[in-house]
Amino acid sequence: MLDPRGTVLFSGGDPAAQAAGDWFVFQSTIHSNLVAAPVQRLGSLRIWMSRAEMQETLASIRKQLESQQGMQIKRMRGLLAGITLPLLLLGLAGAWFIARQLAGPISALVKSADRIGQGDYTRPLAVVRHDELGDLQFALERMRQKLNETPSPRITSIPSSTA
Repeated sequence: MLDPRGTVLFSGGDPAAQAAGDWFVFQSTIHSNLVAAPVQRLGSLRIWMSRAEMQETLASIRKQLESQQGMQIKRMRGLLAGITLPLLLLGLAGAWFIARQLAGPISALVKSADRIGQGDYTRPLAVVRHDELGDLQFALERMRQKLNETPSPRITSIPSSTA
């Protein structure tokens, strides 16, 4: 037995439970910490409980435990949702940001490659990145410069001789 501050006032020992028909007898020796002297034995305590009362008590305890477990599970779900959802949203926002950072330079490279493919070597590409996309921009710019420096061959049609 504890006082409101949690100090042990009485404690039990030597528990013995024995069945006596439909009754259970719980016996315990009671010790006290209230005196300044070492722990003293004050007496014993017997609790008589019928089998039905004990089953009812155990069922009540089981219901209380299940209720507490249910509340703990709900709290854990709430905590998990409170952590998981913001992290998921942050991850999606980060993925969207990275995709936008990559999509712009890639579409600019596609447009530049299409211009070069159509024979327009006059517009230089701005190499502004220092990553793999920057390397690709630089390679495409070198190709544009070399194609611009190389005289373009003129294809003329040679009339075929008819015999």
